[in-house]
Amino acid sequence: MKYLKSIIPYILAILPIEYIALSMDYYTGQIWGYIIFTIISIGIGIYIYIFKFKKIIYILLVKVLGMLLSWSSTNLFINIYNSGSYFKPFNASSFSILLSIISLIILSLTSLLIYFSSSKRD
Repeated sequence: MKYLKSIIPYILAILPIEYIALSMDYYTGQIWGYIIFTIISIGIGIYIYIFKFKKIIYILLVKVLGMLLSWSSTNLFINIYNSGSYFKPFNASSFSILLSIISLIILSLTSLLIYFSSSKRD
């Protein structure tokens, strides 16, 4: 069970959650994918804070692999040329990269907000 708890954030980080959010928005027109995207990013940020930033390098490397997986999934499974008008200032692959950057920002802000708001009294 302890091993499972330690591996769950890595599984969540390597999931192409940006692609899932993007495809849910494109195919169904609903924003549920972005809500799940935000919740998973906040959860990974909380995990980073709980383990006192010891494993942040590994999680960030796995997150970068997840971003590459999301970008490649977007290029493979979404028609980039027909979806250009849906994500208006962006095309689908650049919107996937933007979502990846937003994910890293949410992850960093979550762990920093928890770090600065926690009490330091001993």
